[in-house]
Amino acid sequence: MKDLIKIQNHAGQNVVSAKELHKFLEVKRAFHKWSKEMFAYGFESGLDFRPILAESMGGRPLTDYVLTMDTAKEISMLQRTERGKFVRRYFIECEKQLKDQVHNKNGEYRLKSRLYDIFLIRKGLSKEAAFIRYQLRNAEKDSAILCYPVFVQSSLFTA
Repeated sequence: MKDLIKIQNHAGQNVVSAKELHKFLEVKRAFHKWSKEMFAYGFESGLDFRPILAESMGGRPLTDYVLTMDTAKEISMLQRTERGKFVRRYFIECEKQLKDQVHNKNGEYRLKSRLYDIFLIRKGLSKEAAFIRYQLRNAEKDSAILCYPVFVQSSLFTA
């Protein structure tokens, strides 16, 4: 959305102009009818959108709305235009990429965990002993481990 529609800061929050969103989505209905229809989906004034007076070309001032980013995304995904379809596919692709990243990290952690288990088995250590060893390795410099004799310290830190 950031590259597609101008994002503004209004009252400390990132917002989008409803008129710009209407134009971007290439909606055929008049803006005032479209906005009423969109807000009827359950968006709350003051929370999801705020009315503002836009500059007029003479005559009475035009009403625009500032939409929160989440509201703009949801409205964009509701549209039955080519741009609305583009936005839906964009967010679906973002979700797929995020799931792939999470899956890859989880798979990587599982692999590291399995390798660690194999390492512990080969060394003849239990997970509890390995955890104690890990805690001792990460102990601060002034901890009690420095009071151990050197040969005890060396056996704790070799793996």
